[in-house]
Amino acid sequence: MMFAPSDTTKVKTARELGLTVPYWKGLWEVLRLLEAGTFKQVRRNKLGHYHFNMSHWFERNSCGSIGCMGGWAEFFARDRFNGGSLNALWSMTPEQAEQHARLTTPPNWCERPGRYPPERCAPTLRRYLETGETVW
Repeated sequence: MMFAPSDTTKVKTARELGLTVPYWKGLWEVLRLLEAGTFKQVRRNKLGHYHFNMSHWFERNSCGSIGCMGGWAEFFARDRFNGGSLNALWSMTPEQAEQHARLTTPPNWCERPGRYPPERCAPTLRRYLETGETVW
């Protein structure tokens, strides 16, 4: 079962964010794991159990997995549909697309991924899900 907010009066709906419901629920699952300290920040391309790196979308094999917030959300959404295809983004306005892009590709995300450990990503993701704004 995937995590979802208990008080939905404080959050934006999937539609308000321009996201599909499965991907939106996947982001809530990522937030739960970020806030619980489950994800382990690692260097790029180091796979393991719940490895996290903002410069790596998602990869999984027999050695483990690694991903960023968007990659993990997509993984959880696909897993829910038994590996079926997923169109994560619904019908976004330009502002929604800009905020989502800021979330999944923060400043210097590729050159300095260590700037975005799980404890920094959690409040950013929470704010995005509650307000639709991405502030790093």
